[in-house]
Amino acid sequence: MAKRFLRDVQDGQPPDTILRSEVVGFNADGTSELKALFDGDAVFDQPKPTGLTQFLTEVLAATPDATVLDFFAGSGTLGHGTLRANAEDGGTRRYVMSQLPETTDYADNELRSRLPTISAITRERMRRVAADMADLIDLDLGFRAYALDTSALSPRRAGNEESPAGLLFADPVAPERTDEALLVELLLARGFDLTEQVIWHEVEGASVADVADGALLACFTRELTLELFEALVELEPAQLILLEAGFGDKDEVKINALQHLKTKNAHRQTPIELLVV
Repeated sequence: MAKRFLRDVQDGQPPDTILRSEVVGFNADGTSELKALFDGDAVFDQPKPTGLTQFLTEVLAATPDATVLDFFAGSGTLGHGTLRANAEDGGTRRYVMSQLPETTDYADNELRSRLPTISAITRERMRRVAADMADLIDLDLGFRAYALDTSALSPRRAGNEESPAGLLFADPVAPERTDEALLVELLLARGFDLTEQVIWHEVEGASVADVADGALLACFTRELTLELFEALVELEPAQLILLEAGFGDKDEVKINALQHLKTKNAHRQTPIELLVV
């Protein structure tokens, strides 16, 4: 299939195609849309018009609850078009966009500091689109952004030189990783979707993640007490994740905690599953 640009057509009119310009627009329309969203800043060259991705979403993902995927997100036009399609027909389509963190080369230092990568443009566009469309769609327009990295869990090696007793009581979490990063990795390992609802709250002074309304509780404190363990068990999650390092060398706390869970599970139709990492 030949590709022709409007500037190369002598009569100023593009050839007729199944994607009519009055429906999907031109790249110039995409440029104008993006500049308007970013307060006049030209943050991306030749972005696709939102009308194009909206049209393709409605045709190729015709079911109103479809999930659409773009491996080359660029400025985020697919996400924008998906939300516009939802606004028009009341759909609940969701989008997944992937983009390498390629650096931007703006001459404006302030703009380059705000949007250092193309993926930063993608995220910022979707924030601004959500703000503009908040009154048009009765849906949660928020999104989650993830970046690929190495595992947050350090490999356990017996006979570690820095710890003659091995890593029995060592903290397995890489020191630069947050509890949120560790939780995401463990959720994927346990078969949860990245879109599950996660609410962080405090139990006995410790931060606890409640996933999918009690389907899983995770507490990554390094100071686990018997009172905290019992309070977590009383919340009756289906799964409970704790750090081995939370018990430290407090054998009495660990033994009593496991006995308490065994007693609790003996009276439950479905036992609470405990995972210690």
